Amino acid sequence: MAVPATFSRYAEQDAALRYLGEQFAAALPGLGRRGFAGSVHVGDSRIAVRVERAGDTVYALDIQRGGIGGDETVNFVVGRHDAGSACSNGWARPVYDLAAGAAVLELHDLSLLGRGTEPRSYRREELFAALWQRINTVLASTVS
Repeated sequence: MAVPATFSRYAEQDAALRYLGEQFAAALPGLGRRGFAGSVHVGDSRIAVRVERAGDTVYALDIQRGGIGGDETVNFVVGRHDAGSACSNGWARPVYDLAAGAAVLELHDLSLLGRGTEPRSYRREELFAALWQRINTVLASTVS
């Protein structure tokens, strides 16, 4: 089996950004029950996820189109940084997994999830679940 001729890294990048934006928009309002205010701004080339408590930002994640891995990748920046700065806590490249017969995101985790530096493949749903779990772990440590 070969990679389908119609596979597009850019179409998969678009689908991943759209999916992640939708999932964060759906999940963040639930943080209010735990005493946090969550917001998400979904733009064409960047998703900005912010979690606040009493007006202070306790978690910030930017998900950007393109980055250090190339313009077809999805770049992740944790924390607040100057717009346009070349920071990265990890990046994912859309690839076609021949064994699964589907597109996946090959994540190069520099410090995004803390799961080591070896590239790992995630379906969009798995990547959102891992990001959401990481956010919840950080938020649990901010409540004292």
